[in-house]
Amino acid sequence: MNDLSVKLRLFLLLKLPHGTSLLVGKLAFVFYFLFLAPSPGYAQADSLSLGVAPRNFDVNEAYNRANEFYKAEVYNKSLGVLLEGIEYLPRQDSTYYRYIRLIGRNYQKLAYYQRALEYYLNYLNWAKSRNALQEIAKISANISATYQAMGDFEKAYNFGLDCLRRNEEIKDSSGMAEAYYELGTLFFYQKNHKEALDYYKQSMAISQSLKTPKALYSCLGAMGSAYEELGDLKAALNYNLQSLEIARKMKQKLPEAYALHNVGTVYIKMGMNDRALDYLNASLKLKQELDDVWGLVASYKYLGLLYLQKQAFEQAIVHLNAGLALAKASNSKNREAELLTILAEAYEKAGNHAGAIEALRRSADLKDAMLSEAIVRELGEKKESYELLKKEREIAVLTKEREISRLRTSIIAIIACFLLLAGWQLWRQYRLQRRNNAVLKEKNAFIDGQNQRLQLANGELQQFAHVASHDLREPLRTIGSFSTLLSRHYDSKFDDEAREYQGFIQSAVKRMQHLLDDLLEYARIDYKEGEREITDLSRVVQEAMMNLKNQIESTQATIEVMALPSLRVFPRQMLQLFQNLISNGLKYRGEAAPRIRISSTFSPQTNLHTVAVSDNGIGMDPANLDRIFNMFVRLHGLGKYEGTGIGLATCKKVVERHGGKIWVESTPGKGSTFYFSIPSN
Repeated sequence: MNDLSVKLRLFLLLKLPHGTSLLVGKLAFVFYFLFLAPSPGYAQADSLSLGVAPRNFDVNEAYNRANEFYKAEVYNKSLGVLLEGIEYLPRQDSTYYRYIRLIGRNYQKLAYYQRALEYYLNYLNWAKSRNALQEIAKISANISATYQAMGDFEKAYNFGLDCLRRNEEIKDSSGMAEAYYELGTLFFYQKNHKEALDYYKQSMAISQSLKTPKALYSCLGAMGSAYEELGDLKAALNYNLQSLEIARKMKQKLPEAYALHNVGTVYIKMGMNDRALDYLNASLKLKQELDDVWGLVASYKYLGLLYLQKQAFEQAIVHLNAGLALAKASNSKNREAELLTILAEAYEKAGNHAGAIEALRRSADLKDAMLSEAIVRELGEKKESYELLKKEREIAVLTKEREISRLRTSIIAIIACFLLLAGWQLWRQYRLQRRNNAVLKEKNAFIDGQNQRLQLANGELQQFAHVASHDLREPLRTIGSFSTLLSRHYDSKFDDEAREYQGFIQSAVKRMQHLLDDLLEYARIDYKEGEREITDLSRVVQEAMMNLKNQIESTQATIEVMALPSLRVFPRQMLQLFQNLISNGLKYRGEAAPRIRISSTFSPQTNLHTVAVSDNGIGMDPANLDRIFNMFVRLHGLGKYEGTGIGLATCKKVVERHGGKIWVESTPGKGSTFYFSIPSN
């Protein structure tokens, strides 16, 4: 029995007025046990809210041990200690948030950026609640670096500036140096090397005044890389050599290995191949001692490029194959594809044409697999995340309703027993109200957090589609170029079957380019396009017809455009919508010349404009009407009608972004009519 329970029982025994009947006393005790006594369920829940720490477990000692693992770059062990220890800490304890930040840093080092971001944002909210400016500055730097690794440069820049501003407020020179360095790195990876160099110089000036070797090593190496990208190889070599000197004074093998690598790459660009070879081999040796797989892949890549430059093709092939084996073992498909492209060039120059073609084929297969598998997986995961968040919000609403119902019951009990315990009941009601408000506040905060994660997940999906589409263009161009070279130089040696295979390769490259273009257009729909504009849809249709002029003339199509309304829309997206629908009517035509009719109606009851685009084409089976708006759905083979299966999915996304819906009615052999509705202004 807890202290509060004892006090309430004594209150009921001792504070009843003299002369109160035995019946009234019994009623009071019945009221207490029905409405005021602690529920066994609540007691059990409270007892299970935290794990019970073993007697010999010390959370501070565990944190220090995890921090030592982190400093020794043994991130998995550090993370294991932290995840075990945090189970025994209440959220009110400041040590809990020390754990939270170090867990985030471990996830960041292990490249689990999404998980790292969740822990960092949790820590940021706690630091803001305490107005701890120094902690806010530090965690903002971590968040900026994480967003940078995820490819969200806008958010990375905003958090980087916030970190710099707060460090300036508290006059933290070390924090300012770090903030300038991170901002420079952000601009470096956006190819703005001049701006990056300015930030590196500011970080360098502060680091020199602080005389911190590690910061000086990082700044010198970064400035060397920036000068290298700007083409000033002499300055790049100078700064990288200074960085190497500091790394050796620090007596740390990993910084020395990377400094040696940077000097070697500069010597390659300067054409001093022998010196480059010495430095790259020295870097390779250190990385082998450290078992640094990621660094070894880079070393083997540049050694391969160096031997290619020296025309030592066999040695180049040996080193590239060594790097390829490590990349494959570490499941780094991007690096594996990159090494295969370079290996194909080495095989080609060594006269091994079959090896070159095989390497290019493997590279193309990797990229194709990465695109299809990753996109389908990401779309599925995001859909599941959305459904999960939706269910959690519904549960939160039901929880609120139960709590309100429980509160209503308590109020009825208060009224029934008001004459016996009015004053004491008012105090209890006040306490109960505070607890319910705290629960509601926590639930609302949880829902807001889930919404933020959903927005972040959607942003990642858009960024993924955009980056994937752009990164795949380079290997496609390589495949197309080598295919063209093979046709140009060896066409006379090919038989008819070989020429047919060449045609298959070039046709597949074109289809993949179209697929990437359509995928990128689909991903861009959700990007902000400024404000909506009052747009005459008739003018949009005319512009779409101009874009499709060649198709319209070649198919002898007739397009009839009726009166269309002016609506507040995104003009570029409306153009894309009409162009896709008209193009469908031209593509899936029957034997007769295409006839397309575009019209519009307005319903005052629903306040919707409905646009119809009808054609006299081949039509479609009614069983397929619902699925044609899904991604990558094609009802016909590539040999009969070209396309990527993304056009109608794009149309659906455009219409839904304008708050409307799209559907189709069709009869096989007689044509189809696509309808979409958009709210009035």
